[in-house]
Amino acid sequence: MVIIIPVNEIGHPVMGMIDILEPSQKWSAGDFFSRATSLIPEIWNRGKIPLVVGGSTLYIRTLTRGFCQAPPAEPAVRERLYHLAGNYGVEYLYRKLTGIDPEITRIIHPSNLQRIIRALEVFLVSGVPFSVWQKRTEGLPWEKRMFGLFWDRKELYRRIDQRVERMIERGLVGETRKILDGKEGLTRFPALKGLGYRQAAGYLQGQYGYSEMVRLIKRDTRRYAKRQYTWWRKEGNVCWIKMDGKSIEDAARHILENLSQHGLLNPYFSTELKNMPARPSPFEM
Repeated sequence: MVIIIPVNEIGHPVMGMIDILEPSQKWSAGDFFSRATSLIPEIWNRGKIPLVVGGSTLYIRTLTRGFCQAPPAEPAVRERLYHLAGNYGVEYLYRKLTGIDPEITRIIHPSNLQRIIRALEVFLVSGVPFSVWQKRTEGLPWEKRMFGLFWDRKELYRRIDQRVERMIERGLVGETRKILDGKEGLTRFPALKGLGYRQAAGYLQGQYGYSEMVRLIKRDTRRYAKRQYTWWRKEGNVCWIKMDGKSIEDAARHILENLSQHGLLNPYFSTELKNMPARPSPFEM
């Protein structure tokens, strides 16, 4: 049994698969699926319950719905598509993809160049639309339970702003500078397209000032959180925990209680649950 916990803003979980790649290395949903499905049984065999906390909706979806066995990346084709994007813009590629595979464009954002290129690449290599490949998924052998942490918008935005400020205080700009190291080609790596890195790279390259960088990180993170919630709400099988006035410890207790009620906790977690302090009010679901 695997617990999937999609959240709009997370604290500091202790888990594996952190700091396992160099910024220059590429990483795909397929890589994640392969690594995660090898680690999950290992964790379970140690008497622990695997937690998948995130995060990236596409990656988590490989574990909830199975992984699409589409053709691997083809560097020459991908290079040509990036060249077209550079010359004509991401909108040009999105229009091409819409003509080839309108179904897939309903779930790919028009500005998500990486996913647009991947969908086009799959079609050009195989002749089969990416949406068709996505229906040919590899099933997973274990039970999954999904919990989501939900804050009201005002509180969520406050937490996002606070988190962005902490990231910057802890050296986001300096870290981005080291990654760039004067190599403009690195900006095409997915690592530097993530929230925070992308805006910091723009600041270091003189595209805008420091205060604008901060504003953009906060704005784009809020937009990402909204897209995450929209995505997971459509999934329909997430048990949402309203976090208004509640702590992360409250959420942990609720999840443990839910699992205990279904007989899914091993003795260690059952003991932990008994030792947790009681809370005065139940969760709103």
